[in-house]
Amino acid sequence: MQVTEEKKQDGDLCKLAAFYHDVFRAQKQALLSNDDHAPSLHLEEALSRAQDGLAALSLDRLQSLGEAFPHLVDDLCQVMDRHGLLDEADLMALRAAQTDSDRRKAVVERWLSGDAGSEPSDFLVSAAVFPWLSSQAEMLLPHLNLALWQKGICPICGAEPSFAAIARQSRLRSLLCTRCGTEWPFKRIGCPYCGNDDQDLQAYYVLQDGRYRVCVCEKCQRHLKAIDLAFVNSEHVSLLVESLLSGWLDEAADAVQRSKA
Repeated sequence: MQVTEEKKQDGDLCKLAAFYHDVFRAQKQALLSNDDHAPSLHLEEALSRAQDGLAALSLDRLQSLGEAFPHLVDDLCQVMDRHGLLDEADLMALRAAQTDSDRRKAVVERWLSGDAGSEPSDFLVSAAVFPWLSSQAEMLLPHLNLALWQKGICPICGAEPSFAAIARQSRLRSLLCTRCGTEWPFKRIGCPYCGNDDQDLQAYYVLQDGRYRVCVCEKCQRHLKAIDLAFVNSEHVSLLVESLLSGWLDEAADAVQRSKA
């Protein structure tokens, strides 16, 4: 039974990896071809916001992104359809959203609030905007002193982190924003969501092989998964990929929280 379950998990991971490989390829092609018209970066405005202790990219600028990438959205729809992730109802909903500005606005607002669900339209918005946001982050990061940030939101786009990493040598913790791909340092003990730094109100669950762990804040009842790089053989680790492939950890943590409730 255990061998069968492990084979099933390996097969699911292979399918997931193949799907995201195609997603990343479509995103890269969109950046290279520049078919869509991404808003330009206003460096002085972004740096001024950062100096004021705000995320570098304003909410108004982010809100304009949801409809800026129609060609990439079309390509991503094809990727999802090719991998069997869209049924007829999904396709109808996506077509309706593409022609209904109110629906598109609602999806973008959910995405910006961090309350995006599992609907295909929610995924499409985040996947279509990611290439632009990550490229803006690459341009902005050299101008920012992330050691001074120490906040539980992304210094670039203001999103909450969804993954973390513990350094191999220093054992310091960094947080990852999967909305724009930014990584920034954060205190080792403490909840980035509610600010709770009482160690007695935080629970840590470490997987048997030590590679992954989940920190659960007993105060706000939220969790953050992390990878311990001391248990990773490769020197080159993509935190974004690790976050995507460890989605089952989120499901497990949510199930535990529901059982407690």
